[in-house]
Amino acid sequence: MMNIKTIRSAYPLLLLLTVLMQLACDDKESLSQIGDPEFYVRLPDSLPSTAYPDNPLEISAEVFSETGLSKVETRMDFQAVENSEQLAFDNEYEGIYNFTFVPGREDLGKQLEFVIVAYNKAGHTYAAPYSVSVVAEPVIIAINLPENLPDSLEVGEMLEFDAVINSGDELAKVETFTGDMVLEDLSVEDFENPFHIAYPFSYEFLEEDAGEDMTFTIRVTDVEQKVREALFTVSVTGLRVPKPVISYEDVHLGMQSSTAYGPFANLPDNEIYAVPDAKVNSASIDLGVFRSSSSGINIFSPSYENAATFIYNTTNWGGDNLASWTVRNATEIRKIAPGLLTEEAFESMADDELMISVFEASGPSAEAVTGVSSGDILGFRTSEGKYGLILVKDLVAQPSGSMTFDYKIQQ
Repeated sequence: MMNIKTIRSAYPLLLLLTVLMQLACDDKESLSQIGDPEFYVRLPDSLPSTAYPDNPLEISAEVFSETGLSKVETRMDFQAVENSEQLAFDNEYEGIYNFTFVPGREDLGKQLEFVIVAYNKAGHTYAAPYSVSVVAEPVIIAINLPENLPDSLEVGEMLEFDAVINSGDELAKVETFTGDMVLEDLSVEDFENPFHIAYPFSYEFLEEDAGEDMTFTIRVTDVEQKVREALFTVSVTGLRVPKPVISYEDVHLGMQSSTAYGPFANLPDNEIYAVPDAKVNSASIDLGVFRSSSSGINIFSPSYENAATFIYNTTNWGGDNLASWTVRNATEIRKIAPGLLTEEAFESMADDELMISVFEASGPSAEAVTGVSSGDILGFRTSEGKYGLILVKDLVAQPSGSMTFDYKIQQ
Protein backbone atom coordinates (compact mmCIF):
# COMPACT_ATOMS: atom_id res chain seq x y z
CA MET A 1 0.00 0.00 0.00
CA MET A 2 1.25 3.48 -0.99
CA ASN A 3 1.88 5.56 2.09
CA ILE A 4 1.31 9.29 2.52
CA LYS A 5 5.00 10.03 2.06
CA THR A 6 4.98 8.34 -1.36
CA ILE A 7 1.91 10.31 -2.49
CA ARG A 8 3.45 13.59 -1.43
CA SER A 9 6.65 12.82 -3.38
CA ALA A 10 4.69 11.97 -6.56
CA TYR A 11 2.45 15.04 -6.48
CA PRO A 12 4.92 17.44 -8.18
CA LEU A 13 5.39 14.96 -11.03
CA LEU A 14 1.62 14.63 -11.55
CA LEU A 15 1.21 18.41 -11.56
CA LEU A 16 3.97 18.79 -14.16
CA LEU A 17 2.37 16.19 -16.45
CA THR A 18 -1.00 17.93 -16.17
CA VAL A 19 0.47 21.29 -17.20
CA LEU A 20 2.35 19.76 -20.15
CA MET A 21 -0.81 18.07 -21.39
CA GLN A 22 -2.75 21.32 -21.14
CA LEU A 23 -0.10 23.16 -23.15
CA ALA A 24 -0.12 20.47 -25.79
CA CYS A 25 -3.89 20.79 -26.17
CA ASP A 26 -3.95 24.58 -26.44
CA ASP A 27 -2.74 24.55 -30.10
CA LYS A 28 -5.40 21.95 -30.94
CA GLU A 29 -8.36 23.37 -29.08
CA SER A 30 -10.56 23.07 -32.22
CA LEU A 31 -9.99 19.30 -32.33
CA SER A 32 -12.18 18.61 -29.37
CA GLN A 33 -14.93 20.63 -31.00
CA ILE A 34 -15.13 18.61 -34.23
CA GLY A 35 -14.37 15.15 -32.91
CA ASP A 36 -11.68 14.18 -35.48
CA PRO A 37 -8.22 14.62 -33.94
CA GLU A 38 -6.15 13.69 -37.03
CA PHE A 39 -7.10 15.03 -40.51
CA TYR A 40 -10.18 16.70 -41.97
CA VAL A 41 -11.68 19.06 -44.55
CA ARG A 42 -14.91 20.66 -43.36
CA LEU A 43 -17.24 22.48 -45.79
CA PRO A 44 -19.60 25.09 -44.33
CA ASP A 45 -23.36 24.59 -44.57
CA SER A 46 -23.56 28.01 -46.23
CA LEU A 47 -21.99 26.86 -49.53
CA PRO A 48 -24.58 27.42 -52.28
CA SER A 49 -26.18 24.54 -54.15
CA THR A 50 -26.69 26.62 -57.32
CA ALA A 51 -24.43 28.87 -59.39
CA TYR A 52 -24.94 31.19 -62.37
CA PRO A 53 -22.97 31.46 -65.63
CA ASP A 54 -20.28 34.18 -65.58
CA ASN A 55 -20.83 34.75 -61.84
CA PRO A 56 -18.01 33.90 -59.35
CA LEU A 57 -18.64 30.92 -57.08
CA GLU A 58 -16.76 31.26 -53.77
CA ILE A 59 -15.62 27.92 -52.31
CA SER A 60 -14.38 27.88 -48.70
CA ALA A 61 -13.39 25.09 -46.30
CA GLU A 62 -11.72 24.53 -42.91
CA VAL A 63 -8.73 22.17 -43.12
CA PHE A 64 -6.63 20.48 -40.42
CA SER A 65 -3.95 17.82 -40.20
CA GLU A 66 -2.24 16.71 -36.97
CA THR A 67 0.91 15.96 -38.94
CA GLY A 68 0.88 19.33 -40.72
CA LEU A 69 -0.68 20.55 -43.95
CA SER A 70 1.16 20.42 -47.26
CA LYS A 71 -1.39 21.84 -49.74
CA VAL A 72 -5.07 21.94 -50.68
CA GLU A 73 -6.55 22.00 -54.19
CA THR A 74 -9.88 21.56 -55.99
CA ARG A 75 -10.39 18.83 -58.57
CA MET A 76 -12.97 18.27 -61.31
CA ASP A 77 -13.06 15.12 -63.44
CA PHE A 78 -9.93 13.89 -61.62
CA GLN A 79 -7.96 16.94 -62.75
CA ALA A 80 -6.75 19.85 -60.62
CA VAL A 81 -8.66 23.04 -61.41
CA GLU A 82 -6.39 25.83 -62.59
CA ASN A 83 -5.35 28.30 -59.86
CA SER A 84 -7.05 26.24 -57.14
CA GLU A 85 -3.87 25.24 -55.26
CA GLN A 86 -3.23 26.81 -51.84
CA LEU A 87 0.08 26.27 -49.98
CA ALA A 88 -0.03 28.83 -47.14
CA PHE A 89 -2.26 28.56 -44.05
CA ASP A 90 -2.81 30.17 -40.63
CA ASN A 91 -0.28 27.74 -39.22
CA GLU A 92 1.26 24.46 -40.29
CA TYR A 93 -1.67 22.44 -38.89
CA GLU A 94 -4.84 24.27 -39.84
CA GLY A 95 -6.34 27.11 -41.89
CA ILE A 96 -9.09 28.29 -44.20
CA TYR A 97 -8.97 27.19 -47.84
CA ASN A 98 -10.49 29.66 -50.33
CA PHE A 99 -11.03 29.22 -54.07
CA THR A 100 -13.10 31.08 -56.68
CA PHE A 101 -14.57 29.34 -59.73
CA VAL A 102 -16.49 31.08 -62.53
CA PRO A 103 -18.92 28.79 -64.47
CA GLY A 104 -19.19 29.52 -68.18
CA ARG A 105 -22.23 29.71 -70.42
CA GLU A 106 -21.37 26.22 -71.61
CA ASP A 107 -21.96 24.94 -68.04
CA LEU A 108 -25.61 26.05 -67.99
CA GLY A 109 -27.81 23.10 -67.01
CA LYS A 110 -24.89 21.02 -65.73
CA GLN A 111 -24.21 19.58 -62.28
CA LEU A 112 -20.57 20.44 -61.48
CA GLU A 113 -18.84 17.93 -59.21
CA PHE A 114 -15.92 19.37 -57.22
CA VAL A 115 -13.58 17.53 -54.84
CA ILE A 116 -11.55 19.59 -52.35
CA VAL A 117 -8.39 17.55 -51.68
CA ALA A 118 -6.05 18.23 -48.73
CA TYR A 119 -2.52 16.78 -48.57
CA ASN A 120 -0.64 16.42 -45.28
CA LYS A 121 3.07 16.11 -44.56
CA ALA A 122 2.72 12.41 -43.82
CA GLY A 123 1.79 11.82 -47.48
CA HIS A 124 -1.91 11.24 -46.85
CA THR A 125 -4.90 12.92 -48.52
CA TYR A 126 -8.41 13.84 -47.40
CA ALA A 127 -11.14 14.47 -50.02
CA ALA A 128 -14.38 16.41 -49.51
CA PRO A 129 -16.89 16.34 -52.41
CA TYR A 130 -19.06 19.34 -53.27
CA SER A 131 -21.58 19.67 -56.11
CA VAL A 132 -23.39 22.67 -57.54
CA SER A 133 -26.03 23.07 -60.26
CA VAL A 134 -25.47 25.79 -62.85
CA VAL A 135 -28.79 27.47 -63.62
CA ALA A 136 -29.91 30.60 -65.45
CA GLU A 137 -29.59 33.67 -63.27
CA PRO A 138 -32.93 35.09 -62.14
CA VAL A 139 -34.13 38.05 -64.18
CA ILE A 140 -34.76 40.87 -61.72
CA ILE A 141 -36.66 43.19 -64.05
CA ALA A 142 -40.20 44.48 -63.55
CA ILE A 143 -42.18 46.15 -66.38
CA ASN A 144 -45.36 47.86 -65.20
CA LEU A 145 -47.82 48.85 -67.91
CA PRO A 146 -50.85 51.07 -67.23
CA GLU A 147 -53.92 49.08 -66.21
CA ASN A 148 -56.23 51.01 -68.55
CA LEU A 149 -54.56 50.41 -71.93
CA PRO A 150 -57.19 50.50 -74.71
CA ASP A 151 -58.19 47.33 -76.54
CA SER A 152 -58.82 49.18 -79.82
CA LEU A 153 -58.03 52.51 -81.49
CA GLU A 154 -58.89 54.20 -84.77
CA VAL A 155 -56.51 54.92 -87.61
CA GLY A 156 -54.94 58.31 -86.92
CA GLU A 157 -55.17 58.02 -83.13
CA MET A 158 -52.07 58.16 -80.93
CA LEU A 159 -51.33 55.82 -78.04
CA GLU A 160 -49.05 57.37 -75.40
CA PHE A 161 -48.11 56.19 -71.91
CA ASP A 162 -45.16 55.61 -69.56
CA ALA A 163 -44.10 52.05 -68.72
CA VAL A 164 -42.44 51.99 -65.29
CA ILE A 165 -39.37 49.74 -65.40
CA ASN A 166 -37.24 48.66 -62.41
CA SER A 167 -34.19 46.40 -62.57
CA GLY A 168 -31.98 44.69 -60.00
CA ASP A 169 -29.01 45.02 -62.35
CA GLU A 170 -28.11 48.07 -64.41
CA LEU A 171 -30.22 48.64 -67.50
CA ALA A 172 -28.58 48.33 -70.92
CA LYS A 173 -31.43 48.86 -73.41
CA VAL A 174 -35.20 49.24 -73.69
CA GLU A 175 -36.81 48.57 -77.09
CA THR A 176 -40.28 48.21 -78.57
CA PHE A 177 -41.11 45.72 -81.33
CA THR A 178 -44.18 45.24 -83.48
CA GLY A 179 -43.84 41.76 -84.92
CA ASP A 180 -40.14 41.33 -85.71
CA MET A 181 -39.60 45.01 -86.46
CA VAL A 182 -38.01 47.28 -83.87
CA LEU A 183 -39.44 50.79 -83.57
CA GLU A 184 -36.13 52.64 -83.63
CA ASP A 185 -37.55 55.93 -82.35
CA LEU A 186 -38.57 54.21 -79.11
CA SER A 187 -35.17 52.62 -78.32
CA VAL A 188 -33.41 53.89 -75.17
CA GLU A 189 -29.80 53.10 -74.22
CA ASP A 190 -28.88 56.05 -71.97
CA PHE A 191 -30.36 56.08 -68.46
CA GLU A 192 -30.36 58.85 -65.88
CA ASN A 193 -30.99 56.20 -63.22
CA PRO A 194 -29.47 52.89 -64.40
CA PHE A 195 -31.96 50.87 -62.31
CA HIS A 196 -35.20 52.71 -63.12
CA ILE A 197 -36.93 54.46 -66.02
CA ALA A 198 -40.40 55.78 -66.79
CA TYR A 199 -40.18 54.55 -70.40
CA PRO A 200 -42.15 56.82 -72.79
CA PHE A 201 -44.17 54.81 -75.36
CA SER A 202 -45.90 56.56 -78.24
CA TYR A 203 -47.29 55.26 -81.53
CA GLU A 204 -49.66 56.78 -84.11
CA PHE A 205 -51.80 54.22 -85.93
CA LEU A 206 -51.51 54.51 -89.71
CA GLU A 207 -53.87 53.64 -92.53
CA GLU A 208 -51.82 50.55 -93.30
CA ASP A 209 -52.51 49.32 -89.74
CA ALA A 210 -56.29 49.30 -90.29
CA GLY A 211 -57.91 45.95 -89.62
CA GLU A 212 -54.83 44.63 -87.84
CA ASP A 213 -54.45 43.29 -84.32
CA MET A 214 -51.11 44.91 -83.53
CA THR A 215 -49.03 43.30 -80.81
CA PHE A 216 -46.33 45.48 -79.27
CA THR A 217 -43.45 43.99 -77.28
CA ILE A 218 -41.49 46.12 -74.83
CA ARG A 219 -38.14 44.35 -74.34
CA VAL A 220 -35.80 45.28 -71.47
CA THR A 221 -32.17 44.07 -71.44
CA ASP A 222 -29.79 44.52 -68.49
CA VAL A 223 -25.98 44.72 -68.56
CA GLU A 224 -25.73 40.95 -68.03
CA GLN A 225 -27.87 40.44 -71.17
CA LYS A 226 -30.84 39.12 -69.20
CA VAL A 227 -34.13 39.98 -70.87
CA ARG A 228 -37.70 40.60 -69.74
CA GLU A 229 -40.60 41.35 -72.11
CA ALA A 230 -44.10 42.76 -71.73
CA LEU A 231 -46.68 42.43 -74.52
CA PHE A 232 -49.96 44.17 -75.28
CA THR A 233 -52.28 44.10 -78.30
CA VAL A 234 -54.39 46.85 -79.88
CA SER A 235 -57.06 46.23 -82.55
CA VAL A 236 -56.92 48.98 -85.18
CA THR A 237 -60.25 50.01 -86.65
CA GLY A 238 -60.91 52.04 -89.79
CA LEU A 239 -60.50 51.50 -93.52
CA ARG A 240 -57.22 50.27 -94.89
CA VAL A 241 -55.86 52.28 -97.80
CA PRO A 242 -54.45 49.94 -100.49
CA LYS A 243 -50.73 50.25 -101.23
CA PRO A 244 -49.38 50.62 -104.75
CA VAL A 245 -47.47 47.71 -106.26
CA ILE A 246 -44.28 47.52 -108.32
CA SER A 247 -44.32 45.41 -111.49
CA TYR A 248 -41.42 43.52 -113.06
CA GLU A 249 -41.62 41.77 -116.44
CA ASP A 250 -39.69 38.97 -118.17
CA VAL A 251 -37.56 38.04 -115.17
CA HIS A 252 -35.39 34.90 -115.60
CA LEU A 253 -34.37 32.32 -113.01
CA GLY A 254 -32.14 29.36 -113.92
CA MET A 255 -32.53 25.79 -112.71
CA GLN A 256 -29.81 24.17 -110.61
CA SER A 257 -27.46 23.44 -113.54
CA SER A 258 -28.14 26.56 -115.56
CA THR A 259 -25.14 28.58 -116.70
CA ALA A 260 -27.28 31.40 -118.12
CA TYR A 261 -29.20 32.56 -115.04
CA GLY A 262 -28.92 32.30 -111.27
CA PRO A 263 -31.54 30.29 -109.35
CA PHE A 264 -32.21 32.69 -106.43
CA ALA A 265 -34.14 35.97 -106.27
CA ASN A 266 -34.31 39.02 -104.05
CA LEU A 267 -37.90 39.99 -104.96
CA PRO A 268 -38.24 43.52 -103.50
CA ASP A 269 -35.09 44.63 -105.36
CA ASN A 270 -35.45 42.35 -108.43
CA GLU A 271 -31.94 40.93 -107.95
CA ILE A 272 -30.96 37.45 -109.22
CA TYR A 273 -28.07 35.54 -107.62
CA ALA A 274 -25.91 32.55 -108.57
CA VAL A 275 -22.87 30.97 -106.90
CA PRO A 276 -21.12 32.36 -104.90
CA ASP A 277 -23.14 35.57 -104.58
CA ALA A 278 -26.22 33.74 -103.28
CA LYS A 279 -24.55 32.74 -100.01
CA VAL A 280 -23.04 36.19 -99.50
CA ASN A 281 -26.47 37.79 -100.01
CA SER A 282 -28.52 35.11 -98.24
CA ALA A 283 -30.27 37.61 -95.93
CA SER A 284 -31.98 39.27 -98.91
CA ILE A 285 -32.98 36.14 -100.88
CA ASP A 286 -36.70 35.29 -100.90
CA LEU A 287 -37.07 32.28 -103.21
CA GLY A 288 -35.32 29.87 -105.56
CA VAL A 289 -36.11 27.32 -108.26
CA PHE A 290 -34.99 23.83 -109.29
CA ARG A 291 -36.13 21.03 -111.55
CA SER A 292 -36.79 17.51 -110.18
CA SER A 293 -37.34 14.34 -112.20
CA SER A 294 -40.18 13.38 -109.86
CA SER A 295 -41.87 16.68 -108.94
CA GLY A 296 -41.07 18.86 -111.96
CA ILE A 297 -40.37 22.56 -111.55
CA ASN A 298 -40.20 23.66 -107.91
CA ILE A 299 -40.42 27.22 -106.60
CA PHE A 300 -39.24 27.24 -102.98
CA SER A 301 -38.34 29.26 -99.93
CA PRO A 302 -34.66 29.24 -98.82
CA SER A 303 -35.85 27.53 -95.61
CA TYR A 304 -37.01 24.47 -97.60
CA GLU A 305 -34.97 21.50 -96.32
CA ASN A 306 -35.44 19.27 -99.37
CA ALA A 307 -33.72 21.87 -101.56
CA ALA A 308 -30.78 22.01 -99.14
CA THR A 309 -30.53 18.22 -98.79
CA PHE A 310 -31.01 16.99 -102.36
CA ILE A 311 -30.31 19.87 -104.78
CA TYR A 312 -28.22 22.73 -103.44
CA ASN A 313 -26.07 20.48 -101.24
CA THR A 314 -22.35 20.10 -100.59
CA THR A 315 -21.92 17.66 -103.49
CA ASN A 316 -23.29 20.16 -106.02
CA TRP A 317 -22.37 23.51 -104.46
CA GLY A 318 -19.46 22.75 -102.14
CA GLY A 319 -18.95 25.37 -99.45
CA ASP A 320 -21.71 27.57 -100.91
CA ASN A 321 -24.39 24.94 -100.22
CA LEU A 322 -27.80 26.14 -99.03
CA ALA A 323 -27.52 24.54 -95.56
CA SER A 324 -24.45 26.69 -94.82
CA TRP A 325 -26.15 30.03 -95.45
CA THR A 326 -26.10 32.45 -92.53
CA VAL A 327 -29.75 33.39 -93.14
CA ARG A 328 -32.41 31.22 -94.78
CA ASN A 329 -35.55 33.31 -95.10
CA ALA A 330 -38.93 31.63 -94.66
CA THR A 331 -41.06 32.90 -97.55
CA GLU A 332 -44.68 31.74 -97.63
CA ILE A 333 -45.78 30.49 -101.09
CA ARG A 334 -49.32 29.68 -102.26
CA LYS A 335 -50.68 28.50 -105.61
CA ILE A 336 -53.57 30.77 -106.69
CA ALA A 337 -56.61 28.92 -108.04
CA PRO A 338 -57.48 29.95 -111.64
CA GLY A 339 -60.96 31.05 -110.59
CA LEU A 340 -59.57 33.59 -108.11
CA LEU A 341 -57.37 35.58 -110.47
CA THR A 342 -57.06 35.71 -114.26
CA GLU A 343 -53.98 36.77 -116.21
CA GLU A 344 -55.86 39.89 -117.29
CA ALA A 345 -56.62 40.85 -113.68
CA PHE A 346 -52.99 40.17 -112.79
CA GLU A 347 -51.71 42.44 -115.57
CA SER A 348 -54.05 45.31 -114.70
CA MET A 349 -53.41 45.18 -110.95
CA ALA A 350 -52.21 48.56 -109.65
CA ASP A 351 -52.57 48.17 -105.89
CA ASP A 352 -52.35 45.39 -103.30
CA GLU A 353 -56.02 45.06 -102.33
CA LEU A 354 -56.78 42.16 -104.70
CA MET A 355 -53.25 40.78 -104.21
CA ILE A 356 -53.78 40.27 -100.48
CA SER A 357 -57.33 39.03 -100.99
CA VAL A 358 -56.41 36.19 -103.36
CA PHE A 359 -53.37 35.26 -101.26
CA GLU A 360 -55.49 34.89 -98.11
CA ALA A 361 -58.12 32.91 -100.05
CA SER A 362 -55.53 30.41 -101.34
CA GLY A 363 -54.10 28.97 -98.12
CA PRO A 364 -52.41 27.20 -96.61
CA SER A 365 -48.89 28.47 -97.18
CA ALA A 366 -46.04 26.12 -98.08
CA GLU A 367 -42.25 26.32 -98.29
CA ALA A 368 -42.39 25.00 -101.85
CA VAL A 369 -44.82 24.63 -104.74
CA THR A 370 -44.14 21.65 -107.02
CA GLY A 371 -45.18 20.84 -110.58
CA VAL A 372 -45.20 24.47 -111.67
CA SER A 373 -46.50 25.04 -115.23
CA SER A 374 -46.70 27.93 -117.66
CA GLY A 375 -49.69 30.13 -116.87
CA ASP A 376 -49.64 29.37 -113.12
CA ILE A 377 -50.08 32.29 -110.73
CA LEU A 378 -48.36 32.01 -107.35
CA GLY A 379 -48.76 34.25 -104.33
CA PHE A 380 -46.00 34.91 -101.82
CA ARG A 381 -45.33 36.74 -98.57
CA THR A 382 -41.71 37.43 -97.73
CA SER A 383 -40.21 37.03 -94.26
CA GLU A 384 -40.45 40.83 -93.99
CA GLY A 385 -44.20 40.70 -94.66
CA LYS A 386 -44.31 41.95 -98.26
CA TYR A 387 -47.06 40.42 -100.42
CA GLY A 388 -46.59 39.63 -104.10
CA LEU A 389 -47.80 37.59 -107.08
CA ILE A 390 -45.89 35.67 -109.77
CA LEU A 391 -47.20 34.87 -113.26
CA VAL A 392 -45.22 32.01 -114.85
CA LYS A 393 -44.80 32.71 -118.58
CA ASP A 394 -42.29 30.22 -119.98
CA LEU A 395 -40.44 27.13 -118.72
CA VAL A 396 -37.51 25.11 -119.99
CA ALA A 397 -38.09 21.98 -117.92
CA GLN A 398 -34.51 20.68 -117.65
CA PRO A 399 -31.91 20.84 -114.82
CA SER A 400 -30.04 23.32 -117.04
CA GLY A 401 -33.25 25.10 -118.05
CA SER A 402 -34.93 28.28 -116.84
CA MET A 403 -38.17 29.99 -115.87
CA THR A 404 -39.43 33.32 -117.26
CA PHE A 405 -42.03 35.18 -115.23
CA ASP A 406 -43.64 38.53 -114.40
CA TYR A 407 -44.26 39.52 -110.81
CA LYS A 408 -45.81 42.26 -108.71
CA ILE A 409 -44.87 43.19 -105.16
CA GLN A 410 -45.98 45.75 -102.60
CA GLN A 411 -43.99 48.98 -102.51
